[in-house]
Amino acid sequence: MRLEVDYLAEAKREDRLLVRTWAHSLRRTSMILHQDIVRADDPIVSVVRARVKAVWIGPTGKPTRVPAEVCAGLLP
Repeated sequence: MRLEVDYLAEAKREDRLLVRTWAHSLRRTSMILHQDIVRADDPIVSVVRARVKAVWIGPTGKPTRVPAEVCAGLLP
């Protein structure tokens, strides 16, 4: 897994945050997800933006094909 995070604004303990996640790209065994975190009361201003590269790991501990139901849930 690789994670790139840009902290753009302060979030306080009492803030309600909304995390938006979408698939940027899907490959056979990996995916790149983008995330945008905003305050629930001000969804225009991003608090955090992140890019996550993840590899699907099977029961053997080795990369394996991303299940079709996961792909279907991440694509529009």
